[in-house]
Amino acid sequence: MVVVEVQRKSGCSFTFRKVSRAVLSAAKGIKNMAPKRRFTLPGCIQRDTREQQRKRTESGLKIAVNLLQDDREDSQMLGLESLEQLTRSPDCRVDVAKVVLSGECLCKLISLIKANRLEISSDMQERRSLLLQRRALEVLANAMGTLSETGEIGSFLDSASSLKSRCFLDALVSILKDSPSKPFVADHAARCTQYLSICEEVGEFLRESKNL
Repeated sequence: MVVVEVQRKSGCSFTFRKVSRAVLSAAKGIKNMAPKRRFTLPGCIQRDTREQQRKRTESGLKIAVNLLQDDREDSQMLGLESLEQLTRSPDCRVDVAKVVLSGECLCKLISLIKANRLEISSDMQERRSLLLQRRALEVLANAMGTLSETGEIGSFLDSASSLKSRCFLDALVSILKDSPSKPFVADHAARCTQYLSICEEVGEFLRESKNL
């Protein structure tokens, strides 16, 4: 007999419920789950115009970036969660990606990924620190993936020297080498590395890195 237990350590409880049900169903041998019900909006409800969607996205993006710049970890986490949703939303994804990969937002994301974790004194602090790092990597990977789909990733990487800096690449390689202990963080680091490797200098650095 095999016992499967699922625990939520952090993150969205609704997403956890959905994922845990799929895992437990698979453990019971249930291959085909019931299709997800979809509810359509009644025709009497007025839909947002493209301009209204753009303004709403810009407002949400501004709030998320401001939260990200806060010194408190709770605010940073809220900002990262908002950016994660915005970079996956079908509305104005390209505009959001361009903001994420430039200016203060990019600098803050990189600083969270490169943060020195030697002074962490408790398991709780370590989990929070790793979660911030994972969220930051996911936001970066989503943004680069969007620009890769539109064919604009090359021109953006040409001007984003911080993404090709030795310090940042060393951080990505370090995360990948430590993938057995933090696979979810390494997954997004691998996505970032994949998009960055289109640059010749980054590809050369990765080829020279040992034990990847």
